[in-house]
Amino acid sequence: MEWIQIDQKMPYEALWEAVNSSSGMVKSGVSLIDQSCAVTKLSLARDPHTRGMFVMIFSMSRTIADGYTYYQIFNMLSAKSIIRSLSTTRKADFSIKAVPAIGEEQHAFQFSCGFICNALKNLVYDSPTHVMAYKVDTTRLRERKESEAGMDGRNYASTNDILTSDFANAVGATICILAVNLRGRLEGIGDNDAGNYEGPYYLS
Repeated sequence: MEWIQIDQKMPYEALWEAVNSSSGMVKSGVSLIDQSCAVTKLSLARDPHTRGMFVMIFSMSRTIADGYTYYQIFNMLSAKSIIRSLSTTRKADFSIKAVPAIGEEQHAFQFSCGFICNALKNLVYDSPTHVMAYKVDTTRLRERKESEAGMDGRNYASTNDILTSDFANAVGATICILAVNLRGRLEGIGDNDAGNYEGPYYLS
């Protein structure tokens, strides 16, 4: 059995690299084609420096599920969470229903030559991605929510709204793609459906 060599004192990027290169992670989408490989893994790793401490690693392939599905299952691993079943029946007409919800122009943009070529360029020529993690100041976040409420006719600004906007502005992005959960927004796609039921929302 392979033990993943990590501990709680490791810098976040080193922690990510150790986990990402271990058997605790599922393979990438292309590597799963025509292979009998796991698409979901749950692993435990012990901290060699702290007796009785361990970390749980939950890895799921993006080819079978979106972030909503991942966190629905992940959260059920908590003792305080309610365990409920999810439907794995695939809604084959989702891609058709999603087009008017996303918008004809925005849907066409993600398959345009310019968008695809730029994505390939970034994949081949850009520097390696560095993974980082930061804690959010909940007091400032609450203040921002209160100040944003009521602006432009809005009654509510979510945590995701504020963090996405601030990040895009901080890095000077010309375009930002926000994944939107379309469950409950399309007929026949509900909160109980596991799978890929998100659509892109473009901010510029």
